[in-house]
Amino acid sequence: MRNYRHIPLVFILSLFLVSDGLAQIIDGIKEVTPQHSDWLYIPIPWVIIDLYGGDINGNPLAQCDIAQFINNHLPGIDSVHCCDTLNPDWSCYSQWNPYNPYDPSPFITFPIDSILRDTAGIESVDLSRVLSIEECKAEFGAGRPIIIRIDSPGHYVLGYGIKNNNLYFLDPWYGHGLCVQPHGNVLHGNRRWTHTRILTTDPPNCSSPLGVVAIDITENSVTLNWKECRVAETYDLQYKLKSATHWSDTINVKDPTCNITGLTPNREYEVRLRSRCPGMNTDVSDWIKDPIQFITDPSAIQASPSVNIHRITVVIPGHKTLFFTTDKKGVGIRTLDIIDLAGNTIQSLPVTTNKILIDKNTLSNGIYILRLYDTNETFIRKAFFYAL
Repeated sequence: MRNYRHIPLVFILSLFLVSDGLAQIIDGIKEVTPQHSDWLYIPIPWVIIDLYGGDINGNPLAQCDIAQFINNHLPGIDSVHCCDTLNPDWSCYSQWNPYNPYDPSPFITFPIDSILRDTAGIESVDLSRVLSIEECKAEFGAGRPIIIRIDSPGHYVLGYGIKNNNLYFLDPWYGHGLCVQPHGNVLHGNRRWTHTRILTTDPPNCSSPLGVVAIDITENSVTLNWKECRVAETYDLQYKLKSATHWSDTINVKDPTCNITGLTPNREYEVRLRSRCPGMNTDVSDWIKDPIQFITDPSAIQASPSVNIHRITVVIPGHKTLFFTTDKKGVGIRTLDIIDLAGNTIQSLPVTTNKILIDKNTLSNGIYILRLYDTNETFIRKAFFYAL
């Protein structure tokens, strides 16, 4: 899954999004402390950007990335390297106030709306008031946390839930963490909630995996890779023979890759996937629209001793007629597949005689694979033939 640089100790809050009319609590809020003692409020945009699935390109950010962004956009500040773990530039570690134009020394002022918008495409607006309980429920029910300012210049916390008139919030100050206080009495020391920044961009929906490819196909296994969904925590996979009706039991994986084993050689399979995104507006995506298809390697196939192909010829201009003979003359054979060397099934035909007529426009000149199946759809024989 995601690999974060310079990540402080993180505890994942195990809460469900409650929608009983009395409570709304956003799942997935992380309890984070500042990576550096002067980065007092950087955990707030970091948690929001993480909840929304990373930056504009879907990449995870570390706290030092946000510090770097601030320093890069402050006038009169020399170039620094906030994420250089071997030789950190300590001039990067400056206290930061996320509201503008308030500029109480020794804070560096840089508006949080710019961080959210320019790094992650998240829009927000500042309100000079406290949100009502119903307004909090509406924000949290939509999956949007709120940034709470306590007095001026004050302190900043991140609200993420309300239940029984109590507000759930993250206080990034050391030793505070995840807190619960009465909505009308949200305090830090003797200071009270006075301003609110609300997010006007909804969290991304849980989308189906993209860019799925089948690689490393063997006679009995396949590896699938796909592009990571920004907000997915895990992925579901199911597979089956293409000719089958029912899918396998669900395989759940954390990373955007999976190895499936125990397959049958030289059979055509298909795989479907979906994303799981707890805490999002939609916590399970649809299955991918078009299942991924592949054919397992035929090299491990052993011919059945009861059915042997003696002769394959292709003749007759205008039509390509495939003749084959077996020691049982087709008895017990149900299906014949013709497959090109790229693994594409050209035709799948019922077997009634030892002669199959194929239109000349269906089969181009080249080498093809012939597969025979018995009445139980079990593979019994493979052979190559030339279409002339």
